[in-house]
Amino acid sequence: METAGELSVRLWEERSVLDKLAFKLEEQRLVLASGRHHWLEQASREVQDAVGLLDQAEQERATVSSRLACELGLWPHSNLETLASALPNPWDELMLAHRAALAELLAKVQRIASVNKELLLKSQDVVAAALGLLGSGAPQYGRDGGVCPDQVTPLRLLDMSV
Repeated sequence: METAGELSVRLWEERSVLDKLAFKLEEQRLVLASGRHHWLEQASREVQDAVGLLDQAEQERATVSSRLACELGLWPHSNLETLASALPNPWDELMLAHRAALAELLAKVQRIASVNKELLLKSQDVVAAALGLLGSGAPQYGRDGGVCPDQVTPLRLLDMSV
């Protein structure tokens, strides 16, 4: 069961990288929410670096997982649940625990990424609205902070009636 131990190590590493990615996404969310967009490029680069680490960890895990599957007489691309079902105790329980933790971390990453996407879209609306100030009028904002495109107040930079 040496390969099962190696797979467990790889799964711990993947979990660690997913946790780091969640942290970097959270940092990016804080930058977006604060309006300090001058840090956005660095925060985004750090997210991309974490994604690169995750890709590498996934490849390493897949290699070991495939080797273990072959040792167990399974299809080389068997999923973690299938591998766990073919392993003796305590390896089966450990692999299922890894699987549950990975699923939880992945859901966390997806939630944060979704929030970040929404914040980016709102920021894009604000920039478009600011650029609109140079054009025909000033935008109105809804309760959610988004721009109401059909409600534009005419822009007056200088009141000529005074």
